[in-house]
Amino acid sequence: MESLINSQLDAERILRTLKNVQVPNIGLELFTCGDLFRQQLHKVKKGLLNLANEQDYKEYLVVGGFGTGKSHFLNYLSWHLQKDAPVDTLICRVDLSNFDNIDNFQFNLIENIRTKNGDNIAKVLSESFLRVRNNIMSKEKGVTDESIKKAYSTLIYSVLGSAISSAVKVNINEFLKSINPLEKIVNFLANKAIIKTFDSALNNVPKSHKDFVQSFFHMIDNPNSPYSSFESPAKELSRNNQLFDVLFRIFKLAGFKMIVFLIDELESLNRNDNLLKPTLEKIRDFRDSFANATDRIGSYISTGLVLASTTNFYEAVIQEKSPALFDRFEVAKSKLLLRPLSDSDIDNLIYKLRELYHLAGIELKPIDYPNGDSDHSVIWLRKKVLNEFDQNVTRGLTTRRLVGKLLDEIETNWRN
Repeated sequence: MESLINSQLDAERILRTLKNVQVPNIGLELFTCGDLFRQQLHKVKKGLLNLANEQDYKEYLVVGGFGTGKSHFLNYLSWHLQKDAPVDTLICRVDLSNFDNIDNFQFNLIENIRTKNGDNIAKVLSESFLRVRNNIMSKEKGVTDESIKKAYSTLIYSVLGSAISSAVKVNINEFLKSINPLEKIVNFLANKAIIKTFDSALNNVPKSHKDFVQSFFHMIDNPNSPYSSFESPAKELSRNNQLFDVLFRIFKLAGFKMIVFLIDELESLNRNDNLLKPTLEKIRDFRDSFANATDRIGSYISTGLVLASTTNFYEAVIQEKSPALFDRFEVAKSKLLLRPLSDSDIDNLIYKLRELYHLAGIELKPIDYPNGDSDHSVIWLRKKVLNEFDQNVTRGLTTRRLVGKLLDEIETNWRN
């Protein structure tokens, strides 16, 4: 996602998207305004960037009415993270309006993970193993690729709770908390007695766990193979709430600094009663795995969660359907309220929209400056638009509708 644009065609595309009352995914800086909006955004950005230097979990809940800029907020935040976050940052942007299967909650989030450079989850998983393998082979003499795969497979099985004693699993989790866990884990898993115990227990490993490990290494060994071969076993772990547990540890072991989830359209869950409460419970369990399990703080990658919801959905629906989640948000004081633009913000927006027309190669009439007691033409346009919204009580003022109306008025009054 880019902030500035590269061509006249980009400016034309942004204008078309805004006219359709949608949020463009490019040129965000060109139509972003509002001191409060930017203040809230930089507060979240600063908190998330600090995760790169901390072993922690942070969450923010962006709340506002329909069309107050929540999607814009998440898009703009995503762009800032791509620009300013450390190289080893993973970003996931998800719109819940497309969500249709509660069993796939973890999978849907994982498959939308991207690196700062836009690499997809298949590339991230492959990179996760190759980093570990290359690091170990550069430090440990006589270690083969196959022995590392065996150790890595055993690590995954241990996280899943297969073919391993609870005492050994505790040891591995403790290694993952250390500053440099790679050599410790490999040497530990190279112990012949331990490997023999694992090998003898593999017959009892659940098929879903074996399928996941096999598909994981098949994807790494065959980078051009269809990603779909990994989907089925990954979805099975998602259904059993195990996918995060495995991959968050894998990401940390690979040296990724942090992962940030940006989840939009929380209120869209209200359309499906079968998804509403279960999904809210999934979100509660997700945040609780960090907030309440201190051992996972040490072994998971640092994680940020930013959710966007309408005010009514948060205050009425979440409080009714998942009071435990509502109480957690209230106690955490993680809520950020987006408010309508001020008069001066709207004036600034008008100037920005005019500049977009110029970038798109569309000629506008010069602004008329006031004579005597008459308003500046920008102020006149703003008053005209706001007055029309005041008179039309059936269609209240939202930022999206405001932008659309301003564009209509610019076309009508200023376009040559």
